[in-house]
Amino acid sequence: MAATCYVTDNAMLKHWNPLKRWMPERPKRLQVAHQLLQSKGLLDRALILESRYATDQELELVHTKEHIELVRATEKMSLEEVTLENHRIDPVTSICQETNKCARLACGCLLQAVDAVLSGKCRNGVALIRPPGHHSAADTVSGFCIFNNAAVAARYAIQHYGLKRILIFDWDVHHGNGTQEIFYDSDSVLYVSLHRYSKEKIFPKTEIADATYVGSGAGRGYNINIPWTKPAISDADYLTAMYQLVMPVASEFDPELVIVSAGFDSAKGDILGDCCVTPAGYQHMTSLLKNLAHGRVLIQLEGGYNVDAVAESLAACMATLMGEPCGSVTNMRPSASAMHSIARAKAAVSPYWKCLTEEPTPIVVEPQRGIETWQIPVMSCPHGNMVSGMPSQGLRADLTDLDNVNKWICLTCFQVLEGDINSEALLEHALKNQHFLVVNTHTLHVRCLSCRQGVIHKEFIPILARLHEKA
Repeated sequence: MAATCYVTDNAMLKHWNPLKRWMPERPKRLQVAHQLLQSKGLLDRALILESRYATDQELELVHTKEHIELVRATEKMSLEEVTLENHRIDPVTSICQETNKCARLACGCLLQAVDAVLSGKCRNGVALIRPPGHHSAADTVSGFCIFNNAAVAARYAIQHYGLKRILIFDWDVHHGNGTQEIFYDSDSVLYVSLHRYSKEKIFPKTEIADATYVGSGAGRGYNINIPWTKPAISDADYLTAMYQLVMPVASEFDPELVIVSAGFDSAKGDILGDCCVTPAGYQHMTSLLKNLAHGRVLIQLEGGYNVDAVAESLAACMATLMGEPCGSVTNMRPSASAMHSIARAKAAVSPYWKCLTEEPTPIVVEPQRGIETWQIPVMSCPHGNMVSGMPSQGLRADLTDLDNVNKWICLTCFQVLEGDINSEALLEHALKNQHFLVVNTHTLHVRCLSCRQGVIHKEFIPILARLHEKA
């Protein structure tokens, strides 16, 4: 099985109206990204898929026949006619005579990746496509989006492969209002969106992007909005959201497929997003998502308008899908506004997820050591394979003060770390090195810093025995 598949098509460059050349969603976004993936040698290691067009039947899994016909009709218009029709349909979006074919091609490319992953040809995939899709609802063209590629892909996977649970994770800086609307009453798709939010200033300028919109009917709790209310949102903010809310809920949901609506307008340097996410930040999010769905993760391009930032960020994500280590995240201190947004989102959906409502059981311990909280360790952890064997020279001879409740040993590199379990030192070491398993020298409790839970496994026993001897 190949690790990663890749699909794109130069024909999608034809989606461009020269009378609207001021539009930031332009063909160069694909050109520059594809060239960088080539120059880095990533495409040489990927399974290259053939592109195809989505059929009417496939588009109708999400979109109305009227919407499909509306887009198709623009093919036969003159440039002036199609631009006037464009203004009537949605002046924000660019439409030309080639838009119908390009939008079908974008959707079809993603479906090819779905087939490749779910048929077992590859483990994960990247679809470099345009126009984007997450603002498009069943019957609307909106925000540069014609057909909702991610939504069609999810419904396609449900219909053709019998999937029951799909996660659509949207890190585009704009709320995917179309995707939310399509799956708002569904419990088969968990939609999670991290986005900037302002009803007055930030597209799509709708109240439904707020944290209080959690789904309806069977879908209550399956729509999670994390609305950033301030600019300059950073790697630390996104990764804190991942650890505190996204990954616990996603792990409980247990998806069979993860589709990433990868908008890189949250990247540092984007002309619209005004955020500060780095390629390393996207890598760490990708790495965490790989722990879900047996690694079946599809990354498909949404927004992102600094072409160099898009290219570098997508290349970083693809490298991570292929197993390369993540880059270093230098600042792991989240902002106060981001923490407030995460807390609001968590409060909104906590009634629907056990991982957010169960309280840890307190243990009575000696008063001078304070009260700890404890949860029953799990027997399996997706990061269990990160444990290294006992070093040939044994544990460090100078390892002292083992009764210190704030001393930990990394079970991958055996570096000694100090701080409580939520300290910046431990989290920085984990994220920088992808070393998530640590043992507390006082309690001999093994914790996974990614899963945020205690772990017990036979591989730990020799190390715990040596620590006990040194105590």
